Amino acid sequence: MENTLRRPSGKRPKKRRFRGNQFMKVCSHKYVAERRDTNKCASSNKISGIQTLLKSNLVKVSENFKGYRIFDFISTFSSILSVSCCLKCHKPLTINEKSTRGLYSNFEIRCKNCGSVCTFSSCENTGNKNNAPEINRRSILAMRCIGQGLESLKTFCAVMSLPNPVEQKSYDVINNKLSRVMKEVAEESMKRAAVEENYSSPDNLLTVSGDGTWKTRGHSSFIGV
Repeated sequence: MENTLRRPSGKRPKKRRFRGNQFMKVCSHKYVAERRDTNKCASSNKISGIQTLLKSNLVKVSENFKGYRIFDFISTFSSILSVSCCLKCHKPLTINEKSTRGLYSNFEIRCKNCGSVCTFSSCENTGNKNNAPEINRRSILAMRCIGQGLESLKTFCAVMSLPNPVEQKSYDVINNKLSRVMKEVAEESMKRAAVEENYSSPDNLLTVSGDGTWKTRGHSSFIGV
C-alpha cells in the first residue's frame, strides 16, 4: 500500500503486454490465412481433392450434342462403366439411381474401393426456385400440344418402359403455369400482329374474317351465334 501511494498517479501500473522481441519473425496476414487454410480436417481435404480431380478431367461435349435421348438404362451405363474407373484409385465404379421425380432421375456413381461419390441428374432444373425438372414440364407440354392429358402420358410412359410421370397434383400445377405462359405469349403475339398491320395499312382499315353458324335450322334465321 505504501508503494502505491508513492507513485505520482496513485494507481497500480497497467499490465504490460507481450509485443514480440528480436527472436520473433514477423508474418503477414496473407501467410496466416494460408496457414489456416492448410489446417483443414481430413474429410474437407478429401472432398476438395475429388472436386479438383473432377474439374481437371471434365470431358468437353460438342455443342451439337444437345437435347434429350431415350436410351436403355442397363446397356448404356454398363458400356460406360466398362471403360471407366475411379479418378483417385483407378478402381471399378458402380452407378445407382438414388431418387426419381416423374421422368427426372438422380444418379450416384460410387467407387468400390475408396468410396468416392459423384452425383448427377438426368436433366436441368427450371423455375423461380430452380427446383422444377425441365423434362416433366416438357412432357406435359408435349401432351397438351397434341390434345392429350395425364392419362395419355401414363400410357406413353408404360409402353416405352419409362418411369411413371408426375402425379395429378403436380400435373395440375404445371398445367396451370403452362396455360398462363401460353396466354401471355398469344396476347403478345396478337398485339405485335395488330401493330404490324397498322403500319402496313395507313387507313386503319383492317379486314377481319370469321366463321359463324345459326341457332336454328335454315340460313334465313336472324339468331346468329
